[in-house]
Amino acid sequence: MAKTNSPSLEIRVHPASIQRFTILLQSGVDIETASLCSLEDFLSNLPGFTKDYITNRIQTIFLNGSAVDDLEVPIPDNNPTLAISAAMPGLAGAIFRRNSMHAALRSQKSPTVDAPGPNETMNVKLKLFNMIAMEKGEALFARGVGVTGPGLADFLSDHPTLLSKITSAVLTGKTVENKDLIMMLQKEKSLQLIIKKDNE
Repeated sequence: MAKTNSPSLEIRVHPASIQRFTILLQSGVDIETASLCSLEDFLSNLPGFTKDYITNRIQTIFLNGSAVDDLEVPIPDNNPTLAISAAMPGLAGAIFRRNSMHAALRSQKSPTVDAPGPNETMNVKLKLFNMIAMEKGEALFARGVGVTGPGLADFLSDHPTLLSKITSAVLTGKTVENKDLIMMLQKEKSLQLIIKKDNE
């Protein structure tokens, strides 16, 4: 989730539309986690990411742009970006799949990552794609993720249909009308974003 001192934005949306908001996860959200953690430890702390799910559902992992096979690799603390997806189609999907027999065809090999520094916490930019986003995005949003205000404003501007599906928005305890939401988001550098169905 976002750092605890970030302003919070809780959005309620029509139940049928919450899956469509998972598109936001493709551009990345910030997840605060403990430093000195492995990739497996980080994933295991995400809601719904059981050991079985991580092993069998997550087929492709990119850490700072390089494909990763080893879940024990430590996550560096220098603004890491982690992208995960289920199986991708075609030859590219086969090449970048974890522990693939075609891994030798990668132009970039698995990264050699130094252990993180001594900071107690760090932010990981997490990107979820395809079925991973669809299956786990709702639980992730319910727990809370870090976003930038301008980034969320741009997303809602680019997806006006989704903006219309917001039934309520509360920014740091104050109700915000949909017509004012984008303008107010532009003023917030970072936010803890929570998205829930309006019947919860």
